[in-house]
Amino acid sequence: MTVFLKSQIHTLLSCLQHIIEGSNGTIIYLQLIKKYLEAFDEKSTKETDRLFNVIYVSHFVRIWKTYLLNNRKPLSEFITSNCFEGLK
Repeated sequence: MTVFLKSQIHTLLSCLQHIIEGSNGTIIYLQLIKKYLEAFDEKSTKETDRLFNVIYVSHFVRIWKTYLLNNRKPLSEFITSNCFEGLK
């Protein structure tokens, strides 16, 4: 991930937290994407950190989907099935 992209993600997350009320879901989603990208793009990331990030994201989306299904929430509140298959 480029330095520019890193700073933009950091800035975006900061703005969302302080300016837009009720953006917690978006913030969490962007943090997941950041973890996943770091696992594959950052050359300086240790192998154990790469593995942790991938497993973290994978488990998070599985738990999120299970929560939605168990609580009869619409899957429109979830990521697309194509994205889910790629992450799990």
